[in-house]
Amino acid sequence: GDIVTVDAINGSINVENIKVFDRKVNHPDLSNNSFGVGRELFDIFRNNAGPAKAGASVFNF
Repeated sequence: GDIVTVDAINGSINVENIKVFDRKVNHPDLSNNSFGVGRELFDIFRNNAGPAKAGASVFNF
């Protein structure tokens, strides 16, 4: 694995291996992962969640 240092206080990110940016990005085909692995059970929550600033809840209290 690559060593990545995140310094939230100073707002910096350091990557030990600079060649990491030259790597080819792998974009897997996820089109067959929509059903049968539990995602369909949470689909209603994803589609009805409120905004993050309001807590992203599906319930309206």
